[in-house]
Amino acid sequence: MSWDYCASAVGIELQTVMAVFQIVADTPAARQRCRVMAMAVSEVGGRSIRLPEQHNGLVQQDMA
Repeated sequence: MSWDYCASAVGIELQTVMAVFQIVADTPAARQRCRVMAMAVSEVGGRSIRLPEQHNGLVQQDMA
């Protein structure tokens, strides 16, 4: 499963997904988290899930 698929499945931008998982992006644990998020979205009918704005701000600050 690609990060693009994960991002589209949960309705968040790929950049945000990569920022959240940047430390473990290439590990099996991160790929499993991605699958779990995608499955959770499927179970609730494909509704978008978005990170709270405050989390986006924290991620952007950490990356700056």
